[in-house]
Amino acid sequence: MSLRRWQAEALPLCLAAIARNERRVVQACTGSGKSVLQAEVLRHVLAEGPAAWAVVTVPTSALVEQLAATFARVLGEGNVGRYYMHARQPDRRVVVCCVASLPRFVSEALDAGRGRPRVWLADEAHKAIASEPVRLAVDALNPLARLGFTATPWRSDGPMPGWTSPLLFRYRLADALADGVVVPADVITWHREDDGVDAATLELLELHRPEGPGIVSADRIDDAVDFAMTLSAAGWPAAAVSGLTSKRDLAEYLARLQDGRLRCLVHVDLLTEGVDLPWLRWLVLRRARSARGLVQEAGRVLRVSDGKERATIFDPLALCPLQAFSTPERLGELEDLAAGEEEAARAKTPAELELLRLEAIATAAVEVDAFASALVSDALALGLNVEAQRVTGEARRLPATDRQRADLRRLGERAQGPISRLPERTRNAVRELAKSPEHLPRGAAADLIGVLRAVGQRVAETLPPRPSGFDFGRAWRWSPDCPSPTLDKKHVTALI
Repeated sequence: MSLRRWQAEALPLCLAAIARNERRVVQACTGSGKSVLQAEVLRHVLAEGPAAWAVVTVPTSALVEQLAATFARVLGEGNVGRYYMHARQPDRRVVVCCVASLPRFVSEALDAGRGRPRVWLADEAHKAIASEPVRLAVDALNPLARLGFTATPWRSDGPMPGWTSPLLFRYRLADALADGVVVPADVITWHREDDGVDAATLELLELHRPEGPGIVSADRIDDAVDFAMTLSAAGWPAAAVSGLTSKRDLAEYLARLQDGRLRCLVHVDLLTEGVDLPWLRWLVLRRARSARGLVQEAGRVLRVSDGKERATIFDPLALCPLQAFSTPERLGELEDLAAGEEEAARAKTPAELELLRLEAIATAAVEVDAFASALVSDALALGLNVEAQRVTGEARRLPATDRQRADLRRLGERAQGPISRLPERTRNAVRELAKSPEHLPRGAAADLIGVLRAVGQRVAETLPPRPSGFDFGRAWRWSPDCPSPTLDKKHVTALI
């Protein structure tokens, strides 16, 4: 496989770090070809001998399939295994694993006596060790070497856990633009402050009429659904997608977007990181983003594709401090700003960091409470028995009980459990609140637990008999044919 200049420069450094059993990170921007470099690294690792094997972690099951297919073309299909909820091939020489499934994979690998992997490759390394179970799994696996890859190696809470600083190699968006690895982008900002973001977005689209498919960011699922309807009514056929959108439906929406039946998708934290859609031509930054977020989101449309010479970024909130992504110098300044933001956050005093944590928890509490109440209304409309679990009146604002916290913590730690089916922002808020008993609202906790139990009971009543010990809590999910969180009888289906 032919390597780009930066890949050829990074490869010997990666192999040397593995030979020394180091824990190093490569910064490579979105769209630059990290997966090709990873495949070449793995080819050299497997060449060390028949006992050499490797594990690769990625954030989502969709990326498991995507990356495994890339590796199989270089290493051979028989050498590459997939491991996540619907695919378990733990005995291959290279196993591409969804990070949430890593504890289960490690348990199987240890039981099978596989021995230590030669290397652990972590895609999106800045959040590869995102929870205590994953950290414990990595420690138990005890890979000889660790090699992480990320486009944004910055964290506000300190160095990335599990890695050694400084970076082994850097290839930034500015470098990629100078090399022609990504395309330049025009940033179009709206300066009329009397317009709301929705009106500004519509006016920008009408004024500039971008060609080809695009994406629009949203804060919440209901916001995405509402604005998709607004866009469609204005002549821009759109659909909303989120963490509740099934793989089948997401694939259908993407097919419609690519062939022109849809002009854009309005997404909630779904098309920001780790998504390879080089044919996207434009995006709208419709929600507030940090400089780090801008780097990640811009990467969605900067990838090279046939016939694509430039991309367009609409900025109705005037977020882009540099007003252009068209030169390496500007992109370099943006990446430096992103790193500076994180460095400034790390420089805060413990008291300031604690205040920020409490403010984030308070905001999360409000979001979770509103989401939980709406979810209960939908469940009651279906005749689900949630009422017995409800907490009303002033008691809703009291701290959750020990039992409620334990239930939510248990559900949150289960990689494929019910909480994993919530929208990403709500899911993270629930998990954070479960760890903060003084801020977890009793009413929201009761609503969420009640809906989860009621849906599980409904599934249990409709499924055929199962073997003794079958866990119905792991046997259901929402299968949203529509991208809103509204429950419907046809959206509650059994997986197992």
